[in-house]
Amino acid sequence: MSPGDLGNLAWFAVVMAALVLLFGAGVRLPVARAGWRRRLARGGLVVAAALLVLAANIALYRHDVHFDVTRSHAFTPSAEAIAQAQSIVAAFAAATGAGVVGIGGVMYDRPHLARAK
Repeated sequence: MSPGDLGNLAWFAVVMAALVLLFGAGVRLPVARAGWRRRLARGGLVVAAALLVLAANIALYRHDVHFDVTRSHAFTPSAEAIAQAQSIVAAFAAATGAGVVGIGGVMYDRPHLARAK
């Protein structure tokens, strides 16, 4: 396990523990308390919820790389697709003013050129 994985596991454990504590606090709070205890219980719950939101935002900020789809090259075209796009652009450049070109028995028109660029 790498140090980054241990950090992710630690953050997950902290967030899950906070959720369990908040859930437990919500289950155990009586419906009606009187006076300062009621205000203290509600205020403590609000503070705990705010801290949980803060911790979740910090976790997302620190580990935003998990949401970066460009890092995994999910939308990067393959070398074959790049070569085909370059051949379409080159064919249209050679046939100046043509609306359609044929490459390897396949017909390409202006929308193909726009997409290849």
